[in-house]
Amino acid sequence: MIGAFVARITVFDGAYAITPVILLALLAIVARVRRDRTARLVAALLRRPSPGSRG
Repeated sequence: MIGAFVARITVFDGAYAITPVILLALLAIVARVRRDRTARLVAALLRRPSPGSRG
């Protein structure tokens, strides 16, 4: 998103430059709200045996 912002500023003379910033803010809010769920998912995936392992 930072790259999109820089591209908008440099290539497109700032037209609609706020759009990537708004999307970045919204995605950061979603990530912050869901961080506990994501941590549980990662922990569950790390505990799970890999598909190729036997045991």
